[in-house]
Amino acid sequence: MKYVRTLICFLLTAMSSVTIASESPEKLIEEHFEYLKSNATWKACKLYRNQDLRHLKEGLMTALLDAPSAEKQDATVLIFGEEASFDGIKKMSDIQFCESILQFAMQQTASPEVLELLRLTIIGKVMEGEHTAHVVARYFVELTDVPSQNVEVATVVKEGNTWKMTMPEAIASMGELFQQGMTQSK
Repeated sequence: MKYVRTLICFLLTAMSSVTIASESPEKLIEEHFEYLKSNATWKACKLYRNQDLRHLKEGLMTALLDAPSAEKQDATVLIFGEEASFDGIKKMSDIQFCESILQFAMQQTASPEVLELLRLTIIGKVMEGEHTAHVVARYFVELTDVPSQNVEVATVVKEGNTWKMTMPEAIASMGELFQQGMTQSK
C-alpha cells in the first residue's frame, strides 16, 4: 500500500501542470484551465508534446514493473480500474495512458467538497526567442471551503502553427521519482 500512496502523491502534482495546445501562449493556459474545470482530460492530454507523453508513460511503466507483485496489482486496479490488465495498460497509447493518470489524480482531489477551480488570471508572458514563452498565471481555487490562490509559470513552445505545453520535468519524470520514493520507504 506504501507504493500506491506514494504514487497518488506524485499523480496529484500532475493535476496543476496539464496544459493544451492553442494559438497563443496565454490562450493555451486559459483553455487548459477550462478543460480542467470541465474534466476534459482527453483534450488536455491529447495536446501535450508527444515526447513528454512518452516520457511520462515509460517512466511510470518502469516503476510499476519494478514494484512488488501485490503493489503492482493494487496500483493497476486503483488507477486503471478493476478490469484493466497490465498487458492492456502497456498497449495503451501515450495519450490514453496520460488520460487515465490525470483522471485518477483529478478524482482524488477534484470533488466539489474538496477542490473547486474558480478562476484564472494571466499575469504576463515573457518570450524567449520566437518559439518559447513563459506564461505567469494565478489560479484561484477553493480547497475544502477555504479560498486559495497559486501562481505558476508555465513554459510553452511553438510547434508548427500552434503552441503546446511542455510537461514540467517533475511530472515527466514521475516514474523515476516514484521509484526513488519507494526505495526510501523500504
